Amino acid sequence: SSVVLTEDTDSFIIGDRVWVGGKRPGTIAYIGVTQFAPGDWAGVVLDEFVGKNDGSVANIRYFQCEPKKGIFSRLTRLTRTPLQEDDEMSVSDAGVGNSHGHSHIPQPSTTPPSRQGSTLSGRGLKVGDRVIVKSSTGSKTGMLRFIGQTQFAAGQWCGVECDDPVGKNDGSVFDVSYFKCRPQHGLFAPIAKVSLSPSPNRRPSCSVHPPGPERQNTDSSISSMSSASAIGRKTSRPGVTSKLTSPTSIEDGNVKSVAKASAAVLKDREVYIEQLLKERDMERLAVTRAASQAEEAERQLDMLRQELRQAKEVAEATQADLQHQVAELAREKQDMVNLMDEDHSKLEDVNFRLEEETLARVELEVTSKTLEEQVKQLQQDLELEKTRTTQLQEDSRRLREEESTLERTAESTKTEIQQMKAERDRLTIELAEIKDQSVEWKNKFEEVLKIRMEMETQMLNFKTEKESELINLTLRFNESESRVKESEKNCSELKLKLEHITNQIVKNKETFLEEINTWKEKCNNLLDENKKNKLEEVAKVRMEMEAQMLNFKTEKELELKSLTLRLDETENKFKESEKNSSELKLKLEHINNQLTKDKETFL
Repeated sequence: SSVVLTEDTDSFIIGDRVWVGGKRPGTIAYIGVTQFAPGDWAGVVLDEFVGKNDGSVANIRYFQCEPKKGIFSRLTRLTRTPLQEDDEMSVSDAGVGNSHGHSHIPQPSTTPPSRQGSTLSGRGLKVGDRVIVKSSTGSKTGMLRFIGQTQFAAGQWCGVECDDPVGKNDGSVFDVSYFKCRPQHGLFAPIAKVSLSPSPNRRPSCSVHPPGPERQNTDSSISSMSSASAIGRKTSRPGVTSKLTSPTSIEDGNVKSVAKASAAVLKDREVYIEQLLKERDMERLAVTRAASQAEEAERQLDMLRQELRQAKEVAEATQADLQHQVAELAREKQDMVNLMDEDHSKLEDVNFRLEEETLARVELEVTSKTLEEQVKQLQQDLELEKTRTTQLQEDSRRLREEESTLERTAESTKTEIQQMKAERDRLTIELAEIKDQSVEWKNKFEEVLKIRMEMETQMLNFKTEKESELINLTLRFNESESRVKESEKNCSELKLKLEHITNQIVKNKETFLEEINTWKEKCNNLLDENKKNKLEEVAKVRMEMEAQMLNFKTEKELELKSLTLRLDETENKFKESEKNSSELKLKLEHINNQLTKDKETFL
C-alpha cells in the first residue's frame, strides 16, 4: 500500500510485538523475501483469529501458527504501538501526501527525471540528490533519478543510478522505462531504504591559465637588457693592458649590439603601452555602460516602488475579504479533515484487503492447477465411461426388446384384470344382496377367504420351490457349459497331439528309411567283402531290423487307436453336454412359462 506507517524498517526483528496497520496486534514470526510477491515481507502471528492463513501461502511454509492467525504485511505497514485517529491522520499527511482522490493503481512517472523535482515530505529526498541505498549485501551510493509509484510493486519506490555497475537494470522494469542510465547501473529500492548522502559530488577545480603575453614581453625585455649590459661591461676593464690590433672595429661591433638590444626593448615597451591603452579604453566603455545601466535601474526601481505602493493598497483592501474567506476555508478544512479521516480508514481497510486478495489469488492459482490436473483425469475417465455407455446402450437396446415383449404380455394381463374387476363388481353386488338374505353365505365367504389364504401360502411355497429349482438348474447349466468348454479344450489339445504324432510318425518313417538305406549299403559292402563268411550275420541283422520295424509299427498303431478312442469319447461327451444344455434350456423355458401362468392365475 502507499501508506508508510514506519520508515525505520531495519529495526524490526523476529519476536517483536507489532500492530499490523496500527490496529491488529501480533508477534513477528518471519522477515524476508517470499515467492508470492516481490520485496521484503513480514509474517505476523495475530492475537485473534482474524488472519488469512497458518503461515503458509501456495503450499510454501514460511512460519508455523494456528489457522486464521497468520498474516503477511509490508514492513512499512507495521507499528510498535497502536495508532489512534490523530496518529493515523498525521501519518497520512506525512507519508501519503495528497493521495486523496487518486487511483491506488501504481503508475510510473511520465515526466523525465531531470524535470521531476518533487521532494518527498518527511525525508528531504528529491530527484538529483546524492543518496545511499541500504541492503543486506551492503550500502550502495548513486544519484536519485526517480521517485514515485511503479507498476511492478505497490508503494513509493526510488530509482537510483549507481556509481558502479552493481545495479540490476538500465532504469526500465518489465518494458516500462522510469529513467535512463547505463546497463547494470539502475536500481529500484523502497523509500525506507534510501537516505541522503553526507558527501555530495564536488565540481573539479578550475585549470590554471598560462601567463599572458604582457608578462612574457616584460621578461624578454629584462633579459635582453641584462645581456646588453653584460656585453658593455666586457668591452672595458680597468687595470688591464692588452695589445689591440684593430680597436675601431671592436667599438663599432659593441655599439651595434647595444643599439639592437635597446631597439628590441623599445619595441616591447611600445607594444605593452598599446595594450594598456586598449584596456583603458575598454574600461572606460564599460564604466559608461554601467552608469547608463545604473540610471535605468534607478528609474525602474522608482516605477517598482510606485507599483508596490499600489499593490499594498490593493492588498490591504483585499486582506479583509481574504480573512473572511480564510475563516470559511478553515470551516471547510475542518469538514474535509473529518471526511479525510473517514476516507483514510476506508483506504487502509481497502489496502489491507488488497494485500489479502493477492495472497488468496496465489492460493487460487495453485488450486486451479490441481483442478486442471483433476479435469484431465476426469476427461480420461469420461472417455472410458463413453465406451462403457456404448456397451450399456447395446444392453439397454436388448432390454428394450425384452421390455416390449413384457409390455405385450402386460397388455394381455391388463385386459384380463379388467375382466376380473368387472366380475368382482358384479360379485360384490351379489354379495350385498346375499348378506341381506342369510348369515350362512357369510360363513361360506369366510371359509372361502381361508381357502384363498391357504392357496396364497401354497403359491408362495410353490414359487420358492420353483425359484430354488431355477437356481439349481442355472448352476447345472453353468457347470455343463464349463464342462463343454473343458471338453472343447481337450479336443483341441488332442487334435494338436494327433498332428504332432502324425508329424513324428512321418519323420520317424523318413529316418527309418534312411537307416534302412544305410544298413542296405553296409550289407552290400559286407557282401562284397565277405559274401561267403558273413551271409549269416547279414541275415541276422536283417531279421533284427524287420522285428524292430514291426514293433515300431504296432506301437504307433496302438497309440493311434487309443487317440481315436479318446477323440470319440470326447465327441460323445460334447454331444451329451450339448443335449443336456438344450434340455436345461427347455426346462428353464418351461419353468418360466409355469411361473407366468401361476402369476396370472394368482392375479
